[in-house]
Amino acid sequence: MIWEHRDAAWQRNLKALAAYQRQHGDTLVPQRYEHEGIRLGAWVSQMRAKYAAGALPSQRIADLEQAGMVWRHDEHWLRKRALSAAASWHRQHGNLDMPSSTRHEGVALGAWLARQRRAHAAGELPGNIVDALTCLGMVWQPPPRKKPDRTAVDRARREKAWERGYSAAQKYASEHGHLRVPDGLWSDGLRLDAWLSRQRAARRAGNLPDERIAALSALGIRW
Repeated sequence: MIWEHRDAAWQRNLKALAAYQRQHGDTLVPQRYEHEGIRLGAWVSQMRAKYAAGALPSQRIADLEQAGMVWRHDEHWLRKRALSAAASWHRQHGNLDMPSSTRHEGVALGAWLARQRRAHAAGELPGNIVDALTCLGMVWQPPPRKKPDRTAVDRARREKAWERGYSAAQKYASEHGHLRVPDGLWSDGLRLDAWLSRQRAARRAGNLPDERIAALSALGIRW
């Protein structure tokens, strides 16, 4: 009789929790909330405490989760806020592509989405979260980022360095009418005489392109 009474009370409380979830859309029941004589808020808090202590049978855990139980308030709040931020981002950008460091509407959205991808890959993400994010265009397995082409990067850096040297040479030639640069002369943070020596060495080695030879020749360089 005692077990039957306890089971009946359990079922009543469970139905009250499910009714609250249907009405409010969550199970964040206020501590003093009552439903048809049931102190539902206090009961939900008690169930959470038992769950945290590992004292709640697995079947009852399953029953509560089926009724929409959220074991931690902050977990539910974060998901709700993060989904709202994700929807806002999607309205602005049409996708959920962003660096993991992205913050949006006060939420560390990029990091949160990365965690959802990992949970999804492990089969641990609730179906309603999967559906909500999929509707917002979530790409669950982003393509791997391409590594920068080091050859192109190095080439661009060399081009920039040469342009800097040529600009300094052009400025000197404009001011002095020649490129007979004294030893140790610095111009715009560049030692110009050393730079010109490197151009001469590159020409002798056959490594200086014709257009650069022509450009420096036009400034009056002595090869």
